[in-house]
Amino acid sequence: MKKLIYLVLVIGTVFLFSCEKDEDDNDPIGVAQELTGYQETNIILEDIVDGTGADYYVTGKWSVKADVTVREGVKIRMDADSKIEILTDGSFNAVGTADKRILIYGNEPTKGYWQEFSFEDCNDTKNKLSFVTMSDGGGGYGAGMLDIHGNSSVEVNNTILENSDKYGMYLTTGDEALPNFNNNVVANCADYPIGINTGQLHYLDETTIFSDNGDKSYVVIDDGQVDNNVTWKKLSGPVFIKSGYNNIYADVTIEPGALYLMGPGAKIIVEPEGSLNMMGTADEHITITGEVSSPGYWEMVSYDDSNNPLNKLNYVDIAYAGDFGKANLRCSGATRIEIANSSFNHSANYGIYLGRDVTFTDGGGNTLTGNAGDDIYLQP
Repeated sequence: MKKLIYLVLVIGTVFLFSCEKDEDDNDPIGVAQELTGYQETNIILEDIVDGTGADYYVTGKWSVKADVTVREGVKIRMDADSKIEILTDGSFNAVGTADKRILIYGNEPTKGYWQEFSFEDCNDTKNKLSFVTMSDGGGGYGAGMLDIHGNSSVEVNNTILENSDKYGMYLTTGDEALPNFNNNVVANCADYPIGINTGQLHYLDETTIFSDNGDKSYVVIDDGQVDNNVTWKKLSGPVFIKSGYNNIYADVTIEPGALYLMGPGAKIIVEPEGSLNMMGTADEHITITGEVSSPGYWEMVSYDDSNNPLNKLNYVDIAYAGDFGKANLRCSGATRIEIANSSFNHSANYGIYLGRDVTFTDGGGNTLTGNAGDDIYLQP
């Protein structure tokens, strides 16, 4: 009887062990998992595959309507023409480390191999890309590999955006926010590294580096407006204000050393509610000039009825404007402005245009050369 009981126990143990082994054989750990379709439940992506292989792969379109958390070291492979979109009800929190970056990359290391990673009207404080490397995208209809749309807010820091067939990152309107945008690298893009709106320039600083982009290694602004008091910081390269109206309705301060290249028809307009304070130094001038060094290549910097004591220019160089705008610097209405140690050169018309009601303080040290019209025109 004892032998029979012992035999039953042994058989039972073997049976249980066999069941556990079968379950282990079906366990997805160690096998790359597919991401596609609608993600409507919260998910945590773990580093599940040893070695250099992908932990997850995206086919088609992965549309996120829940909270996605990505752990350090996770590798997400993008298949041909695939894309990731984070929708209004979703969030994407990808935080790696310096030693274990999160990788999002094409199955082939080719520009435009996959489409884009986009945030669509997703204003969630959990949205974060930190110590992430994203590469080989930009093949879709969006303007960039990382596209940020509508009222979205995304933290991006210590992140590399590289090998895009379009922009590295593009923000479509003036409503998107980039809190804590710093220490990033945008490299080897077929188009400009970053495209933003005038109202978003204050999010960027010189800790973000642009490299291997040829003659396009700078931030691009098409147009837009500033509605909040901000500082435009010195960047690691130029800001290209490509075209259009760039209206200032609040107090804007520009840091020493900032460089702005202006495109055809581009203009900066300080509205009555706004001010523009440009205080460079002897060692770091603020420069606003044409992308091409040709008189009248762009329009003007204009102060329109801005009676604000913050309107001061010191060690500022403005050149190659005067197309339709009459001058490199145009001041009209009841504008108040103080200028010192600055230059206004190579205008297609006047160096400075001063309306009859303008209060102008000459702080000395100013130079005006190569202007087609009067260096300073005083409206009678």
